[in-house]
Amino acid sequence: MKLNQLTIDGGTQSRVKIIQEAVDEYAESLKNGARFPAVLAYYDGIKYYLTDGYHRYFAHQKAGLKDIEVTVVNGTLRDAILRSFSVNAENGRHRTNEDKRNAVQAMLDDFEWQFWNTAEIAKACRVSVTLVESMRSGAKPDVVKVTRNGKTFERKAKYEKPEEEPKHDQSGDVIKALADENDKLKDRLAVAVYAADESEKKLAENTIAQLREDIRILELELKSTRISRDTLLNENAAMKKQIAAMQRQLKK
Repeated sequence: MKLNQLTIDGGTQSRVKIIQEAVDEYAESLKNGARFPAVLAYYDGIKYYLTDGYHRYFAHQKAGLKDIEVTVVNGTLRDAILRSFSVNAENGRHRTNEDKRNAVQAMLDDFEWQFWNTAEIAKACRVSVTLVESMRSGAKPDVVKVTRNGKTFERKAKYEKPEEEPKHDQSGDVIKALADENDKLKDRLAVAVYAADESEKKLAENTIAQLREDIRILELELKSTRISRDTLLNENAAMKKQIAAMQRQLKK
């Protein structure tokens, strides 16, 4: 596939930065006839989003090559972004601790993925559950930089156990149930004092019940509309973050 067919600005590069030394090394190897494994791209029917193989991509570009071997998977841009969080977990140019944290943070900032449980996020990013827990709770990172006597080195940070999630408060459910029962009692009382024969009272009772149901459906539709609106707003915010991240990468 032609290099220019691949889209590289879709937010599918989860590393903190491209390692230029690796690009130079790969490019030199390519010039000497070396062949590298195919890069991975997700195809949504319109664009091919480069997902795994950014160092190889830029190495081909630096070596003056126009074509690159690509393994194509059908999927959306979000599929590609999710897949990118686990890239190089076991092979290739291994991720730094910053790269791992960057992938986890991207999921914790996402409008949808932030609601995944800790184990699911750890699995998606191919990191430890402890790392996700520490980031979710706002604890210190696994590794911190320390400077002593003019020398800087890394050491393991103290792990802080995250607070337990609060248990579901059922008082709101009880209040709602009591309110619903109160409405039913009001309806029965209204029908009982209604100056009419039994058939008219029955009709009034059915009418009230139907109106209650109509109101319930309208409330559900309103809630659904609000959720859809909030989802769109979150997606828009996520896109803005991705655009800002891409702009920062382009400036580097």
